[in-house]
Amino acid sequence: MGVLGKDLFDISRPRTHVKVQFGATGYWVEDEPAVIPYGTTLTELLNLPTAKTAPKPGSILRTYLSAGEDAAPIRERYTWFLENLFGDAVPEKKKGQRKKPLAELIYSRGLDALVCGVSLGKDSEIDAPQVNVQYAVLEREDETHELVEKMYFDHLADFIYVEFMKGLQKGFIPKRCANCGRWFLQEPGLTYNYCSQVAPGETELTCRDIGSRASFRDKVRNNEIWQIHQRAYKKYFARTKKGTMTKTEFEVWAREAELLRDQALEKYKGTRSAEMRAAIAKELGVQLNLL
Repeated sequence: MGVLGKDLFDISRPRTHVKVQFGATGYWVEDEPAVIPYGTTLTELLNLPTAKTAPKPGSILRTYLSAGEDAAPIRERYTWFLENLFGDAVPEKKKGQRKKPLAELIYSRGLDALVCGVSLGKDSEIDAPQVNVQYAVLEREDETHELVEKMYFDHLADFIYVEFMKGLQKGFIPKRCANCGRWFLQEPGLTYNYCSQVAPGETELTCRDIGSRASFRDKVRNNEIWQIHQRAYKKYFARTKKGTMTKTEFEVWAREAELLRDQALEKYKGTRSAEMRAAIAKELGVQLNLL
């Protein structure tokens, strides 16, 4: 059975005929006025095995699944592709770190041949869908207009393929949360490994909150410049609790301390000498009134 592209063998599948109009950052299904970000339907599909409910009302998934489409093999192959794409990726992009474009990442992991012509390498006889494109001017909810590509899809596999590839072009990508394991949609320009859903066992904290705290603790634990800054921060913050320092005075100090910390981090990063690093750390301690 085909998974990412057109299935040449299962001609008995129930057929639907859904109109989708693709715009700059999302798409419109049939005559629904709300735009859907690229990757939304695939993300929902990937979460179906662990979701407590059926596809949400208005979801294009309802149309295909109610017609008898089998989502399991589609989910299996996209999960395989995405896990190979992000399996050993860095948890979060560090400050100043270059974010590798998705196309470059796909190519560097040897997955580029699988996005066209064959269904993720599953079977060389399974082609990507052949779709006919028309263009239209769409009036959006805010009364602005957008030139869109209009396509019709008879199968879920074909629609998911186009939604996924257009999402890759625009920078929309489903990712699995490193904390709870659920899939979430990462939008262009962002680099997260954690979703924004409430974390398991928590009532308010999200997985992203927990991940950020863990990442920050690791950063402090592994760098003495950060350790010195945090000790100073706690020392001066305590003064606001005791009433010996106003919040305004603390905020001024905190901004100056961040500037001194960042300057020290640049010097620290630029040398491998243990003696020089120790001197930089000592200088920062003096500047922050810890030594």
